[in-house]
Amino acid sequence: MSNDEVQNAALAHDLMTSPKSRAHFLKGAAVAAAGLGLAPTIVKAAALDGKTLAAMPETPQSILNIAATAEAAAVTALYNLHVAVNEGRVNTAGIAVPVPTLVHIVRGILRQEQDHYAFLTGAGAKPLVTSFSFPPAILRNAIQALRFLETADEIFAAAYLAANREFAQGGLAKLAQYSYQIGATEEAHRSLARAAQGKLPNNRSYVRNLFPNRVGGAVRVFSQLGVLKPGLTYPGAMKVDEILRNSGDHDVSAGVSQRHP
Repeated sequence: MSNDEVQNAALAHDLMTSPKSRAHFLKGAAVAAAGLGLAPTIVKAAALDGKTLAAMPETPQSILNIAATAEAAAVTALYNLHVAVNEGRVNTAGIAVPVPTLVHIVRGILRQEQDHYAFLTGAGAKPLVTSFSFPPAILRNAIQALRFLETADEIFAAAYLAANREFAQGGLAKLAQYSYQIGATEEAHRSLARAAQGKLPNNRSYVRNLFPNRVGGAVRVFSQLGVLKPGLTYPGAMKVDEILRNSGDHDVSAGVSQRHP
């Protein structure tokens, strides 16, 4: 058992045996479990009460599932882009940063998206699909990849903004915090993609509110873009670690720190 698993088991025991009242437990345990990355069974045991759910247009589980789907799609795209770069199949003409810098950026974003996916699924999220389709050009041309990344991360940031709002409506402060933390990172990815294209990276004072009603609006957008069609399969954490460890700077962390909320 890894150190993380030992810590999670101890935290799960503390959570399930807390002397606090049952009513308080039901309201707070699922949020705590999500924050600690505990097993899905812990999340299920700590179901939220009906009053909290009634204040939200979507259930917390539904929002987490959508987020996990988006993160799985991002990992799949970036992993396969990294493979293409390693094999020398990506045309880097026209990019506004040195190639090694762009490689470092892509590796860092891949690490972060996999960390997001691991956190969400550790909290009980289940992706809607794990096979995705992308424009073929993004695996051949760096500019096309950056344009796609800019668009995708704008959608991601807006979806996490919607999640933040819904969790706030439900009184789920911790989940609202986590949504902001992940969404802010997604917006940083959009800025990096713009900078690498030679565009002004900080071109907006506010993140666009693309989904004012439900996080599920992001699912419709990705469906319309064809991303949710079967194609490339989510590679899994082991393959992500392997490609980061065995290429580039051979750093499995890809230079990324604070890999937990």
